[in-house]
Amino acid sequence: MRFMVRFTHRDPGREEVASLIPAERARVAELRSAGTLEALYLAADRSGGWIVMQGPSLEWIEEALATLPLYPYLDFELTALQD
Repeated sequence: MRFMVRFTHRDPGREEVASLIPAERARVAELRSAGTLEALYLAADRSGGWIVMQGPSLEWIEEALATLPLYPYLDFELTALQD
């Protein structure tokens, strides 16, 4: 199943968020290499973005998202895509 994940930052100005960016990029690269993350788009103002993800279920995608270092600072909205 494929999902469109819309995410927004809860508080993008927090100092600890900036310190997590290198780890976030590394985890995104791992998910991309595994075929779970197909595409990532950031809004021009960096207030959020969109991710296309693939996995066996909604729960599986939610678990994958929870492994992102920025997870505690993001809000997610998931929509199943028609194949």
